[in-house]
Amino acid sequence: MLTLLRVVSLRYYRANLLRTAITVLGVTLGVAVLAAIRITNVSTLRAFERSVEAIAGRARLQVMSDGGSFDERLLPIARRQPGVAAAAPVVEARMLVAGTPGEMLPVVGVDLLADRAVRDYDFKRGPRERRGAASANGADAAPQPAPLDLLVQPNAILLSERFAERYGLRVGSRLDLFTPTGKKQFEIKALLGFQGPARALSGNFAVLDIAAAQVHLEKLGRLDRIDVALQPGFPLDDVQARLQHALGERVRVERPESRTASVEQMLRSFHVNLFALSLIALFVGMFLIYNTVSFAVVQRRKEIGILRSLGVTRRRIGWLFLVETLALGFAGSILGLLLGLLLSKGALQLVSNTVTTLFILVSVRDLTVTPGTVLLGLVLGTLSAPLSALPPIVSATCVAPTAALQRTGAELAFQQRGLRRGVARLTLAGILGLLLAWVLAGLKAVNDVPLFGYAACFVTVLGAALLMPLGTLLATRLARPPLERLFGIEGRLAGDNLRSSLGRTSIAIAALMAGFAMVVSVGTMIHSFKQTVTAWVEQTVRADLVINQASPVSSSANVKMPARIATEIASVEGVAEVDRFKAVNVRYRGRPVFMAVGELDIFGRYSRFFFLEGRKTEALRQVIENGAVLISENFSVRTGLHRGDTLRLATPSGPAEFPIAGVLLDYTSDRGTITIDRRTFLKYWQDDLVDTLGVFLRPGFDPQAVAQAITRRFGERYSLFVMTNKAFKAEIVKILDQSFQITYALEIIAMIVALLGILNALFASIIERTREIGILRSVGAVARQIRRIVMVEAALMGLVAELTGFLTGVALAYLLINVINKQSFGWTIQTAYPAAFLIVSTLVIFLTACLAGYLPARRAAATDLKEALHYE
Repeated sequence: MLTLLRVVSLRYYRANLLRTAITVLGVTLGVAVLAAIRITNVSTLRAFERSVEAIAGRARLQVMSDGGSFDERLLPIARRQPGVAAAAPVVEARMLVAGTPGEMLPVVGVDLLADRAVRDYDFKRGPRERRGAASANGADAAPQPAPLDLLVQPNAILLSERFAERYGLRVGSRLDLFTPTGKKQFEIKALLGFQGPARALSGNFAVLDIAAAQVHLEKLGRLDRIDVALQPGFPLDDVQARLQHALGERVRVERPESRTASVEQMLRSFHVNLFALSLIALFVGMFLIYNTVSFAVVQRRKEIGILRSLGVTRRRIGWLFLVETLALGFAGSILGLLLGLLLSKGALQLVSNTVTTLFILVSVRDLTVTPGTVLLGLVLGTLSAPLSALPPIVSATCVAPTAALQRTGAELAFQQRGLRRGVARLTLAGILGLLLAWVLAGLKAVNDVPLFGYAACFVTVLGAALLMPLGTLLATRLARPPLERLFGIEGRLAGDNLRSSLGRTSIAIAALMAGFAMVVSVGTMIHSFKQTVTAWVEQTVRADLVINQASPVSSSANVKMPARIATEIASVEGVAEVDRFKAVNVRYRGRPVFMAVGELDIFGRYSRFFFLEGRKTEALRQVIENGAVLISENFSVRTGLHRGDTLRLATPSGPAEFPIAGVLLDYTSDRGTITIDRRTFLKYWQDDLVDTLGVFLRPGFDPQAVAQAITRRFGERYSLFVMTNKAFKAEIVKILDQSFQITYALEIIAMIVALLGILNALFASIIERTREIGILRSVGAVARQIRRIVMVEAALMGLVAELTGFLTGVALAYLLINVINKQSFGWTIQTAYPAAFLIVSTLVIFLTACLAGYLPARRAAATDLKEALHYE
């Protein structure tokens, strides 16, 4: 086998170096995209996990409450439980750094004396202490700062050394921060080395004394978390159970790592969809491999015949081609992993921005390449090659020596005697594939992951690809008259050439068809989602002004505001009413859910609700007067709850049951949304802070003028984003576009791989038709005519791919919108086709397909006449 590989295989691939490089590049791009998305997904989760681990320290358990803070009187109860070595109280929030473009600083308030039993702090000394330490004999050396010396003032703060270096701060410097209670100035008492909690969020970290933090954050008598370290010898499960029993159902006691598991569950649909899209390029690349090996079998038929005549068995021939394709796949996989590492740096920024905006605050600075990612890329990339090349490999083993020694005998037989039978079989297989896709589309998701929906998409593309020989035959016959009128004999020959090499050209067309189908389907899905959400926002967000602190639209990267600011804003001239809104993360049956808290009596008067179950007037009355809630469609789909059912939630005041007054169309969160009135929320959660203020103006007042008046009045105390209704909605559209940028990038790479397929197929066609080109040149055809023939072939391939790709894309769009989206997120989306986008994409891809034929056309036109007539 090694001898055959060295003497036969290496010689062939060296002689066809360009086509080999194109094939390897196709695998490389497919694996690179897959690896980049995998690395990005893992890096995002690992960054959050590292932050949780850094902040948790030696804590083995954490006491938390769903949706907010809880009474600090639970702390001594926790400390009294057997097995508890230390229970450290924590309050936490995010503050905006004054004078910076949106720099968020996560701040925790702790009792440093109690906290050192749970976490290790590396206190760095200030300049004065360092000078003392450097004095003669160390007589004046200053000791490591003691905790009580650091936080004896209410405005004292500890900063991570990395954050301080970034802004040129040092011990003794002043730092202005926007807190929930307004702008405050803090004095830096010490810097924290990059270890322990200071490693959280890549060093964006600060510490306050817990008493001061409760004042600044408006959490007097409240805690966000209790971190519990255990005594040796006490089983973790036993201590957890005792703590949960002693503290009751007002809080939950869990392990720190469960927070990462919860976030992973929250991001699962987002990550799975990205990973599924990343497989597109690899799937399209499989067509490229098939084409390469298929042509290699035809071109080397004489060589195969000689080997078979010399006694080489069919099995050995099969193994020869199999090892060749494995080598191509392996080489492409190695290069793809390296390229994927580079691509992931760009993808990381796009994905982390989307995750921070839509889900959680996370700072991802380091790439995490796991052995699983490397293994996945190697396995999928390497095995995709022999899997896609299996049919031509089998055909190579089935050729008799006598037939193989006749030039292109088998292919001529297929063209002349078995063409109809072969096309009929493929057509039947394609139809059966489409029927199977229809069956798969009707199956339910597995743990909220639409596995059968993805399978339906794959089978749809595969079925369409199997129909491509029939589509190519029909298209070339229909195109023959206009091609002759437009290009004369060159147009006719171009169509004939596509039919004469149907097995190869149909695969190249199928590759481009698959890529264009993905462009059509994903573009339609994105446009439909944006149109649906935009229409929903237009009817729901009716406030004349929208006010946030720190971030205009993201609840995961925002600074809370005190509710009393709404009263002050209501006194500004022109303001009629102010709605106070808050976003809260709660859990239902162990799964994260988004809770929207607002003053529904105000909101309901101005905004339109899209009710799927219930009527607006009656439902709002129940919500306002009886403490009922409204749930979103996707929450209803996932939980099976409907109007009239009861929703049971854990609250800081204990378990509570809320009647469901209606089901809404709501696109706020893919996790599902529970809408509750502010008064009901305060009753159970006792959290008066808000995220957003919706300001409704009196008739005749200019929103821009009122916005300026609010900014002037509160600019010294709060960093307010005062946005008009139009500007706020434009920001939402911007966020939507940002979240889909990675999707567009994946589509572009898939199209590049597909266009490589056309380039490869045309090169193969020219090599195969060297003698034919020589005959054309000998009877008077000039180089310009040869170039035109090849260019028309490329254009015709692009046109057929786009026509079939559009039809396939429409079918895929239906699956994406009505199956995968419904099973992943539970949303109903109205289908809307992006006409302008599709027209531009069609023209760009068509022109690019024509461009892909330029190099093969030049090579064909440059064919030497003597060499061509002596070919083989």
